Amino acid sequence: MKIDEGVANASNRLNQANQAFQEMQEVKRLKEQAKEERELELNNMIEQVVKNTSFIPEMVGLVRKNNEINEEVLELYKDMANVLKAETKDEAESKVLEIADKAKTTKDSLDTVTGLVNYGKVLIKLMFPEG
Repeated sequence: MKIDEGVANASNRLNQANQAFQEMQEVKRLKEQAKEERELELNNMIEQVVKNTSFIPEMVGLVRKNNEINEEVLELYKDMANVLKAETKDEAESKVLEIADKAKTTKDSLDTVTGLVNYGKVLIKLMFPEG
């Protein structure tokens, strides 16, 4: 009986070891699967970041262009201060038209010309209210 008990005991231990080995294999497989899923998710996130940031160089270019336009317009409005130095209404109107002509060459000309002419008219009315 001792042999039968020993064989049964050894068989039982072998089954337990086999079951533990299978459980370890399953845990390892699940960990590898989770790792692959994380890598896939990370790759998808990286692709999204690339897509979402692909327009940044174009955006930077537009901001630079806008800054250039704003600098041009600011200089024209500064030039409009020369209207205040005019001694006559005709001289003031001439300066406004001269500055408006300069504005036609800016990259934002229509709005700029309109704004400058209106500003110039206000300055002329302030300087020469009687006419």
